Parts: sequence; structure tokens; C-alpha cells
Amino acid sequence: MRHRKGARHVPAHTPETPETRSPGRRAFTLIRTVLFATVVSALIVLVTAIILVPRITGSTTYTILTNSMAPTLPPGTIIVTQPRDVASIRVGDVVTYQIESGQPEVITHRVVGISKDTRGEVSFIMRGDNNSVNDPKPVIREQVMGVVLYSVPFVGLAINTVTGNAKLWVPVAIAVVFIFWGVGYVIAHFTSQRKTPAILKTTAPLNNDHGKEGTR
Repeated sequence: MRHRKGARHVPAHTPETPETRSPGRRAFTLIRTVLFATVVSALIVLVTAIILVPRITGSTTYTILTNSMAPTLPPGTIIVTQPRDVASIRVGDVVTYQIESGQPEVITHRVVGISKDTRGEVSFIMRGDNNSVNDPKPVIREQVMGVVLYSVPFVGLAINTVTGNAKLWVPVAIAVVFIFWGVGYVIAHFTSQRKTPAILKTTAPLNNDHGKEGTR
């Protein structure tokens, strides 16, 4: 009489979970998450700095194109200029002003002197930080566009490659893409962690060539 042994059990298989990953892979995942969060945060700060804050404060953004204010404001720096009463402007303030009153071309230099004429009209002596001489003419009240509130270095180099009003929306578009990507990544990450790993138990019968036991 011949009969087969009972079916043998294949060891259970548990899919990989965050807890069972190798230290190297866990470190890579952590670094990737931190880098991604840093990029998204930087983009959000950038959009806030060059679009939202100027709109809220009534300020205007400009891009530094020359080297006259280096190293404080090197070429490619975006500045946010806020209108201010000229009576509040002091020596040392960085001011954006029209080269010719009523004309669109502007310069951003530092106030190095303040004077008044016999009628009490204020004018400002201006100079770029990187210049050895003052600007040719004193700047009068009507030319003053405002005082630089803050600056964002180097961003203007990239934004200036886009022409027209679209240039201010470049960082917005980039930020939106990264934010949507980030939301999808976070959802996928937490969804995978919440799933209970399935334990696959398999019972495989022995074939005719193995595990036979003969009894006579």
C-alpha cells in the first residue's frame, strides 16, 4: 500500500513595510522627504515674498539689472519697494526713484544725504553702494517711488527670461506643480502605511516524485 504524506506548508510571506525596510532605504526615504518638503516650502515663501506681500502692502517689485548696488543688491535680485512719505526717509535708506520725473525708468540707490531748499522742499543725494561718486542730480519728492522693503537675491535672473506680465506667475506655476505633486506623494505614503500587510499562507501538495512512503 502506498500513500502520500500530507501537504507541506510554504513559509508565510510578509510584504515589505516601513518597519522592515533596510536602514539604507529608510535613510533614503527620509532624505527624499526632507528635500521635497524644503523645496515646496521655499517655493511657497518665494511666491509669498514676490507676489502676495507686494499686493497686500501696495508695493511694487523690480529686478536689479546693474552692478551699482553690489554686493548688497547684486544683478538678478528682486526688490520690493513700498511707497512711503518722503518725510520719513532717512540717510541709509535704499530708495527706488524715477530717473526723470514721470518717466518709467527707475534706479535703486542708497540715500547718502538730505537737503532742503529755501522753500523747505526736500531733495535726496543718492549713490550706489558700488559707485565712487554720487548720482548726477538730487532726487526730488516727485521722483521717489518708495523705499526698499526687502529683497530676494538671484530669483530675477530666472524670471527675467520670461517677458511681459507672465514673469510674475512663473514661481506660482512652479509652486502649484510641486504642491500638487507633494499632496499626491503624501497621500500615497500614508495610504500605504495604513494598509495592513497581507500574510500569504500557501499550502502546496507534494508531487508524485517526492515525499512518497511505501508500506508493504
